Amino acid sequence: MEIFSDTCPHCMLQAPVANRIFRLMEQDPKLEGAPLKMMGVGFYGTAAAMEKWKAKYQVPFPLIPDPQAQVGKALDIPGTPTYVVLDKQGRVIYVFAGEIDSPKKFLTEVLARLKF
Repeated sequence: MEIFSDTCPHCMLQAPVANRIFRLMEQDPKLEGAPLKMMGVGFYGTAAAMEKWKAKYQVPFPLIPDPQAQVGKALDIPGTPTYVVLDKQGRVIYVFAGEIDSPKKFLTEVLARLKF
């Protein structure tokens, strides 16, 4: 789950990186049929803002508005963007805050934590 803000300049720079992570997940043959999903949560974002973001950055995964930032507050995120990985039981197993330099390296680390 990527928690982002539509007003965050770092999130704007990371939008193509998040898209690349999603595409790497789609292209990985060992993930075919796996229950691994990606979504974005708009920290204080409205439905209209999510639609604009999705169109502007050509986001291929679902974006969920969170106008009251309930998800971010519940997870006590340090800022945006923050990536949160949950296991099948919904437990947080990994949190990464900030900019990702290498989508491939990030995904490799996430998959290792998920034991893929």
